[in-house]
Amino acid sequence: MGTDYTDNYYEIEVPLTITRRGTRDPRQIWPEENEIDIAIQEVVGVKVERDRRSHPMNLPFTQDIAQYKVTVVGRPELSMIQGMMIGIRNPGRTGTASRSVCVWANELRVTGFTESSGWAANAILNAQIADIATISASVRHSTIGFGGLETRLSQRAREAATQFDISANVAVDRLLPEGLNVSVPMYFSIENAFVTPEFDPLNPDVPFELALSTFETQEERDFYRSQVIDRSRRRNIGFTNIRKLKNPENTRNRPYDLSNFAVSYAFGSVNQSNIHTESFVFESYVGNVAYAYSPNPAIVEPFKSWSFLDGKYGKALQDVNFNFSPSSVVARLDVDRRFMRTQFRNDQLTTDGVDPLFQKSFFINRTYGVNWDLTRSLRVDFNSRVMAIVDEPEGDLDTEAARDSVLVNLRNFGRTTNYNHQINANYKVPLNKIPALDWISMDTRYGANFNWQTGAIGQRDTLGNVINNTRDRSVNGKLDFVKLYNKNKKYKALNAPRRPSIPGRGQKSAEDTIGTPFTRRLVRFATMLKDINFRYAIVEGTFLPGYMAETGLLGLDRSFLNPGLGFIIGAQDPGIRNDLATRGLIAPSPELTQAFRQNQAVNIQVNGLLEPLKISALRWKHGNGKRENLARYSEIQWITQESSSASARTGSRLQYFLQHAAHHFRAR
Repeated sequence: MGTDYTDNYYEIEVPLTITRRGTRDPRQIWPEENEIDIAIQEVVGVKVERDRRSHPMNLPFTQDIAQYKVTVVGRPELSMIQGMMIGIRNPGRTGTASRSVCVWANELRVTGFTESSGWAANAILNAQIADIATISASVRHSTIGFGGLETRLSQRAREAATQFDISANVAVDRLLPEGLNVSVPMYFSIENAFVTPEFDPLNPDVPFELALSTFETQEERDFYRSQVIDRSRRRNIGFTNIRKLKNPENTRNRPYDLSNFAVSYAFGSVNQSNIHTESFVFESYVGNVAYAYSPNPAIVEPFKSWSFLDGKYGKALQDVNFNFSPSSVVARLDVDRRFMRTQFRNDQLTTDGVDPLFQKSFFINRTYGVNWDLTRSLRVDFNSRVMAIVDEPEGDLDTEAARDSVLVNLRNFGRTTNYNHQINANYKVPLNKIPALDWISMDTRYGANFNWQTGAIGQRDTLGNVINNTRDRSVNGKLDFVKLYNKNKKYKALNAPRRPSIPGRGQKSAEDTIGTPFTRRLVRFATMLKDINFRYAIVEGTFLPGYMAETGLLGLDRSFLNPGLGFIIGAQDPGIRNDLATRGLIAPSPELTQAFRQNQAVNIQVNGLLEPLKISALRWKHGNGKRENLARYSEIQWITQESSSASARTGSRLQYFLQHAAHHFRAR
């Protein structure tokens, strides 16, 4: 039995007793001498003995176990049995005649499972050290054969595992002098795990302890044990948002104050080894430096003290203001480096001739932002992001030249792969400062986006990079006709809410003193338009491939001329491709298949509100056999929109209004 019948198999041989012809005795038909009843450990022990004697694996190795001869060839594994064969061998000794036999095999079964039990234990500790630290620790251990009550025998653990870990959150600033006024939160954790298999991983049908007995010296056994045990070690330490706290008594806000800075750093490592892997190392370094500054406003109002501008007509000029200080300035530098090295073993359990595998990445990202309220009505926002890669040489950084190359690339903030910025300007037109136009409100917006993306490595010199921009211009406004109508005092009185009348006094409302009922209805009908909301927006974009220049400050190259100030703030000049090509900044390669393209989208939206009449709606309530009129006044409103579906809804609402108006007049 084995993985095959020629190179990797076990053979169990027993001398056969031939049944006497014509007998009906079951003892003679099935002789006990022909039975094979042998322990699997004894069969596997032959292979162990063969390995201990360093016998060639390709030659049969035989041992006598009781009345059986057990032979092993190659390296069979009972856990990977592919077939079993039963055969008869004629020893061919001198004087033994040839025989013709009929062979019967009764049955084959496995009995006597190993039913050793196992155990497991957990221990957990949580501790609080005043307001300085919170510590958690745990230890877990399970032995071979451990399993739940509901698990089957084959599902129980076939390895012994031990794991312990400790983690802590520490307020380091509590251990520093209070006068420093800093915040230093720290986290660290340590985790170790050891897994010892029940069976030798190179001989899965040989118990591990039995496999160790094949070595002659204790040093050899200890060395092999260290190779087989699966070890893993994890280490993590991190500092989050280290900063100097601002003194609340100090109202001064300076751009170089340490309280404007915050630093974070985290390091993690994983080390693992087992029978197949000599070493696996994974390290991660993550850190960032953030800067945030919010200066006090520096607002100048040059005409505020001019008394002759007092009054509603001079307010627009008197309220002119300028802010010479940005609202906020933010900057952030993120560094993310990951290093992985895997060293496998060869078939001799060494690393000779096996090169390690590396996976490395090193990213540096920079983010900048400025928010500036230039006036109370004008706000400008600028945000940019630069993504870069720090190129590293292949393999380990085990030479001074390799380390120097990384440091040089690091000082240059890496190789830029993507640059993007957005500019948004929002202006609220101060029409509310002009009495004649205060019924109109209007906001304007200008938005621009610029993106530079690097070309593929090895093709940048022929295909170049890709740049694109977008420009978004929009106007939003509202015409509040009610506010316009109310500039007329009589109309304002006409629409003033009715005061509740006092019984017996017979007071008239202001509305009743203005015109006749017919003229009042006529005025309301003439002023049915209440407000109009409108939006007009144009979104444009340009896509330009094959751009050869690199990117720098604000997306411009080192000369600060290309691709041009207009392009990076959203200009849509179709002649830019010819301009750049004339200066040799467009790739001349015929392999450049992407095309220059521009697009434009125009969006117009107008919404209006009409209120042609005020009518009373009738509701009937049935109760106690009486019908009660619960008429109340309500307003019928609808919105006109530029769509056929909206027109259909308007028509249905108008029909609804006319039906209820007719019903109302009939009721009266």
